[in-house]
Amino acid sequence: MQERVANEESSTCDSPVPFTMTSHTSVLNRESFLSSKRIEKLTLGLAFGVALCVPVKLSLTYAFLLPLILLWSYENFDNRAFVFQQVRAWALPFLAFVLMSMVTGLFGLHPLGSAFHLFRLGFNFLVAIVFFRLAEERYFLLLTAALLFGQFIGSLHTVLESAFPGHIPVIFHGAVSESGQLAITSIFAFGLFLQTLERSESRAARAALVQVMTTSLAVGIFASSHWLRLPLWLQFFALGALLVHLSSNMFRVVSLYNNLERPRAMLVFLASLVLPLLFAALIVNLKRGPWAGVTAGMLILLFCHARRFLVPFLGVVCLLAVFLEPVASRIVQMPAHFFMSGGRGTIWDIGLELALRFPLGIGFDNSGVLRQFSPEVPSVLNHFHSNFLNILVETGWPGFALYLWWLVSIVVFALFRHRVSPLTTSVLAVIVSWQVAGLAEYNFGDSEVLLTLLVVLGISLRGLQPSSAQAKFSTMAASHD
Repeated sequence: MQERVANEESSTCDSPVPFTMTSHTSVLNRESFLSSKRIEKLTLGLAFGVALCVPVKLSLTYAFLLPLILLWSYENFDNRAFVFQQVRAWALPFLAFVLMSMVTGLFGLHPLGSAFHLFRLGFNFLVAIVFFRLAEERYFLLLTAALLFGQFIGSLHTVLESAFPGHIPVIFHGAVSESGQLAITSIFAFGLFLQTLERSESRAARAALVQVMTTSLAVGIFASSHWLRLPLWLQFFALGALLVHLSSNMFRVVSLYNNLERPRAMLVFLASLVLPLLFAALIVNLKRGPWAGVTAGMLILLFCHARRFLVPFLGVVCLLAVFLEPVASRIVQMPAHFFMSGGRGTIWDIGLELALRFPLGIGFDNSGVLRQFSPEVPSVLNHFHSNFLNILVETGWPGFALYLWWLVSIVVFALFRHRVSPLTTSVLAVIVSWQVAGLAEYNFGDSEVLLTLLVVLGISLRGLQPSSAQAKFSTMAASHD
């Protein structure tokens, strides 16, 4: 018997490798390629791409998003029970909303079409879970910086477009989508700024505040230079000065980061680059819903963590609303635009009528039928220009109740399960800003806006965890005081 085994082993070594050995080798190679470290690096790279691209280009975002979801699901399949346990408090209500919408959709229009769009919605929601799992330890700051830098690039493009209208090609999101994103990212960035400010020494904090105000003023003047009818030579001079200022601050951020002064690098990054550009882009996009949303979110953050700035902030808002002509005109025109033929007044009347007539809803993503109820409604309009009304009409009263439960569950998870800080309050402020902006715009149905929200939720909710990088980040910041 031993002789036969020895002969078989000898013949196996001497003969060409059989098919079974080749299969085994390929399995080993595949296991080696898909080792945990390789998967972690690849997953992180894809997540970085999603965070960076979602504020600028949806097609690029999905190029990273689809493999990210699939790879992360493969890696965490055996760990799915533990993952669900971590996110159950705020993910279960959304899952219930999707499932209930599928059930009520059976009684609505185009059930198969509704089911497809709900499946896509559920797939996109995985973004929040993926980022929640990834944004820990050193990855919190990395993914946060990627998202805010992407929004910085988009905002810089918008500012240049405003200063030189007709001369800058439109290559990123339109004004509606970008404004919806800014209603989320600007509040998240400001909450993180306040969090960093609390952990910084007084001199660095004062310098950061001065930098925010002066850079915001400079960027704002440049962005509105076309409205102010400044001479062309002065515009180009301002552009050169602005680019030099931004570039020098970018080099400073990189230098601080490389020298392991990461909390200070984040403070400079937010104060001198992110916040001024985001606020300027928000203003020049001339979208009133996001203006109201960001104002509400800022008031929440300032009231809870920096009350001495409440009055100055309200003063700046009033000055912009009264003296900056395009802003003032947009505010004055609100009643006329609301009651115009085929405007929101007409659309909302139709929506309320449908909500009462169909308590289980007309089916998800079926709002295009509103054009059949009034010839005044523009042919291109396929939603009700309101998050709450659109969800109520499409998913019915059960779906609407579950949607509200989901929003409340996020706030409860953030505020009542963690120590109060600017980061925890920013979760509430982001939800409020998003929903106030969505009172007169259906940004829940805007993929660019929804994906941005899900990335921010995943990062910020993970940042609240004691084991997350935010705790480490706060400790590092305190050690520099």
